[in-house]
Amino acid sequence: MQVFQLKYNQKDLFLSSLRSNGSKRYKRYLGSPLRYAGGKSLAVGYIVELLPDNVRKVVSPFIGGASVEIALANELNIEVIGYDIFDILVNYWQVQIEKPEELFTKLSELKPDREEYYRIKSILKSYWDGNIELDRLTLAAYYFFNHNLSYGPGFLGWPSSVYLNEKRYLNMILK
Repeated sequence: MQVFQLKYNQKDLFLSSLRSNGSKRYKRYLGSPLRYAGGKSLAVGYIVELLPDNVRKVVSPFIGGASVEIALANELNIEVIGYDIFDILVNYWQVQIEKPEELFTKLSELKPDREEYYRIKSILKSYWDGNIELDRLTLAAYYFFNHNLSYGPGFLGWPSSVYLNEKRYLNMILK
């Protein structure tokens, strides 16, 4: 009798979990709480596939929505060091990592409707212009709220009717 031993590493198992039955090889990886223009959620499998098995640390100079970085950290236990030039985004990630419960509480106080969207957008524009200061937690919450409920680029966008929905918003902040 011949015994076959299958050897799978963590990377192989993760890629297997992303396999698609459709026309694309991999499904979207839904690890990031941010909807991000130019995000890599559909490319995670393809990128991970190219990584050598001995990678233990990744430095990401443009973290953005962090789909790849979250997959590497959470699914493959690879240390990730992330940077970005957009200080409001960097603040969001720092607060998300350091104070997730407080961020959730702050976000749960916001109502996902047009009035709240435009109020927060106006506050963020004032912050960006240097007219007001915001504490780190409030800035992170307002950024997430504006960014994830927006259609269009950041402070220039408009509210997306798809995301102005209390149930969808609650699911978004629970993530």
